[in-house]
Amino acid sequence: MNYLFWSLPFLVIILLFVFYFGKIMLKVLPTKVKNYPLIYWISLIILIGFNIYLRTPLMGFLIYFTLFHMIYDLLRLLSYPFKKVNNFLKKLNYKEYPILVISILFTLYGVLNAMHPVVTSYNVKVDKQVDEPIKIAFISDLHLGTPYLNENFQNLIKIVNEGNYDIFVLGGDIFDEWTTEKEKEHFFEILKEIKTKNGSYYIEGNHDVLNEETYHKYTSSGVRVLQNDVLLIDNKYYLVGRKDRMTREVQGLEQMLKNVNMTLPIIVLEHQPTSVKELEENKVDLSISGHTHGGQIWPANYFVKYGYYDNGYSKSIISSGYGEWGMPIKTTYHSELVSITIY
Repeated sequence: MNYLFWSLPFLVIILLFVFYFGKIMLKVLPTKVKNYPLIYWISLIILIGFNIYLRTPLMGFLIYFTLFHMIYDLLRLLSYPFKKVNNFLKKLNYKEYPILVISILFTLYGVLNAMHPVVTSYNVKVDKQVDEPIKIAFISDLHLGTPYLNENFQNLIKIVNEGNYDIFVLGGDIFDEWTTEKEKEHFFEILKEIKTKNGSYYIEGNHDVLNEETYHKYTSSGVRVLQNDVLLIDNKYYLVGRKDRMTREVQGLEQMLKNVNMTLPIIVLEHQPTSVKELEENKVDLSISGHTHGGQIWPANYFVKYGYYDNGYSKSIISSGYGEWGMPIKTTYHSELVSITIY
């Protein structure tokens, strides 16, 4: 039910894009197509729905082709009082293919970003004594089943195992509604190959379904599942893993941290970024999260948080994720493994 509620705005936007895209295509398709409007619109919706289901890059192209047409039409409207500019824009129409070419280039760029995850490194200085640097490898938002992702797993294992990390963290949305049982089983086998000093940890995301069976498979793969848990790691720092807020079972940090030794670093793991106010009030040293995908599709990156934030006392890191949702393109930031060194 929660997933359906939060998906509705996305579905409305997609339908608006479909309608606008359909109107554009009517201008370039043979005139007789207009004689069969019902068949045309049903065929278009089926074609687009099929590509959404298969998660092909065509969805990205559709979005950009439509978005740039919207921008073009808006510029035409705004330039109406300025005859020279308006006449120039009239000449620069889609029949000369500039929008088509730009849309293809954006889509290709997004596919390359999705296909080649990078390691994004952060060195975080905290206001507490850290005798030895704490190294964390963090990935989130795999949405397992997206094309290209399976090809990157062996490289992921190599990076983590050779990186001398203290812990490996799965930051939620590892699976989603499209993930098959075969893909899940393959991933759980891969998790068994991950080697760090103090183990692997998982927090759930808003797309994950953490039932008893999935919980058991994580633990059988050597991964500790954190559900509003506070762990003292190696007597050096605290790892706080909270349930996703979509479950409505999130505990407040004040309650969770009431018995901890506040002289040790406190690291909070939460799929969706924690409020800065709560982090500051509870003297959390570092919060690590994902969920936003860095916007994934330009220009959505201007409306979400991504990267490193110095909040005053506390610090926050928000990842763009190791995978993609809905379509295998990323035109904002690369897919990434986040490498964190706390000192």
